[in-house]
Amino acid sequence: MPESPEVYITYADAYLALDDKKNALEAAEKAYSLDITNLSVYKLLGRLHIDNGQYQRAIEALDVYVIYETEDDQVFAMLGRAYFELGEYKSSTENFDKSEAINRNGLRRYYLYKGLSNLELNDLDRAVEDLEKAFGVDERSFEVNLALLRAFYLQEKFGSAFQKAEALRSLAETDEETALMLYWHALIQEKRGEAKDAIRDWQD
Repeated sequence: MPESPEVYITYADAYLALDDKKNALEAAEKAYSLDITNLSVYKLLGRLHIDNGQYQRAIEALDVYVIYETEDDQVFAMLGRAYFELGEYKSSTENFDKSEAINRNGLRRYYLYKGLSNLELNDLDRAVEDLEKAFGVDERSFEVNLALLRAFYLQEKFGSAFQKAEALRSLAETDEETALMLYWHALIQEKRGEAKDAIRDWQD
């Protein structure tokens, strides 16, 4: 009996459930080798390549998938994430917009990346809108709060930026996060005319 790609897709899903990304990818690649016309394999490979930090390979797989499946909001969101990681922010936001047009609630996991992409494109109002949605999903995220701080700072809303800098004090868990918090706190305090406080931050 010939080997079935569906069997290997099932194996890949099982390995994913166990957080065994290496074996999941091997199973997905075996499924692909058995049937290159199976669209679900391309979606699975895209997800696994993102998990493994292989963003260009993820895009190549997902681009094939969306030729034939044009209404899958999660695949466009995955493409947005992959383009973000490659620093291609315009392509990132375009794919996130496609995802949101299909399903307004489908970006829950991805608002941070959409907001950061808009931040890099200097589209500050959209960045804040997306990042506030990300904040609604996870108020305790250091990354989300830092991104909002950066957006408020660039908008010259230094009071709002200061509030986020203060929030980061309780969220920082590593030396790197603490250093980032102090760096931005110092910059903001300089803008607010609080030179002594800024100097303390720089010294720390």
